[in-house]
Amino acid sequence: PDMEAPPAPPDMEAPPAPPDMDLLAPPAPPEEVVAPLPSHDLLTGGTVDEPVAFTEDTTPSGRHAQGKLRSIEDLDLVQGDKIHGSLSEIEDSLLTCDGEIVRQNVTGKLELHNPSSEDRLWDIDIFLADSGATDLPSEHLPVGELEPESEHTVEYTVKGARMLILKERIDTNPARAQERSLSISHDTEATAISLQIEVENVASVSLNDVEVTRDIPDQIEITSGIEVDSGVLTWKVGTLTPGETRTLTCEANVLVSEVGPVNAGSSKATYNANATLSTTHFTELDAFCRGFSYMVVDEDERPDNWRCQAVFENRSSFAVDLVKLQVRVSGSEDLLFDVSDVAEDVLPQDKWESEIMVVEANDRPDFTNELGYSVIPRIEHSSSGSIELEPQTFTVLEADVQKTYDAAILRSYREQVVNSCLSIMNIGSS
Repeated sequence: PDMEAPPAPPDMEAPPAPPDMDLLAPPAPPEEVVAPLPSHDLLTGGTVDEPVAFTEDTTPSGRHAQGKLRSIEDLDLVQGDKIHGSLSEIEDSLLTCDGEIVRQNVTGKLELHNPSSEDRLWDIDIFLADSGATDLPSEHLPVGELEPESEHTVEYTVKGARMLILKERIDTNPARAQERSLSISHDTEATAISLQIEVENVASVSLNDVEVTRDIPDQIEITSGIEVDSGVLTWKVGTLTPGETRTLTCEANVLVSEVGPVNAGSSKATYNANATLSTTHFTELDAFCRGFSYMVVDEDERPDNWRCQAVFENRSSFAVDLVKLQVRVSGSEDLLFDVSDVAEDVLPQDKWESEIMVVEANDRPDFTNELGYSVIPRIEHSSSGSIELEPQTFTVLEADVQKTYDAAILRSYREQVVNSCLSIMNIGSS
């Protein structure tokens, strides 16, 4: 009490402030370290610090991309592995000379191949159409996974379907206007005959490399200009367009030395096509690989404005078709991004980025989405066939003919009844 601070010493001033310090200004706060904005996973709708892989655990059940199938020529220009899918069918049939089925055996095989040496595929969906002529259990065949450099095979059979019909007509008496004959007179001179072979394409696609061969026995001599080598006639038909029919007409001579039946030989045709005999075909083949999708969200210079960009990364060796991407801000029905069938494929170890859209929100926005993508499929359809005709048989006309009378002597100038008997014994094979 009653004490005061001593007066300041005379003529003394405050010491100068340290350099670069202003005693009147408040000290500056430490520089704020802004953590990078987390990414938003397009698949789960959650917020994560790193992109999340699209794995079999995060793949929505029943999801398929509905990607477009492309020609092999176009696909071979795209860098990266593709999932290989093929349908191949092989026909082995026996027909009558009129082209009717005696026996038909058609086997088919559906094959998937993963050509990648490092990446697996999963949640594979095979969609087929027009499989009614097969014994395939369904037109949707899901496959759980396919390891690197592995294959998946489904075998099946085909009934009733046809691509090529082969017919043969032989006439041993072409000069007469009657039904065809296979009988030959037993004579020392050759008999002129006609031989016709017909092929018809009854498929809706072209048949390629059509070739007909026919065994020519020693008793037959082909006199027209068709190629015969070592007893085999060869007719290279080539390509048959849908519905096209071609006929080969040959002139020939037949000379038999025995009366027994003679094998006239049989014809066989082979073909192949870039389609299946059963008309079964792929409509879609989808598979998932190591793909990553996320949202990049940064706050704009303006407060409460958020710059949003969708990113899809392909971290596999496959080429990927990004088919569909629809993104909405949570709580809104309006689409922020509506991307369908991206023209550019996402190549291996590459990424696709959308345009940047600005969203106004007080807080960092959340998103919901629908995403569709697939490894690019490389599809092949093929058929090959071998059709054989039942062999035809020449029969030989030969007979023993006798004529006898019941009277050996006739009386002069007397009417007399004479009975005659004509007997014919068939000693040939006709």
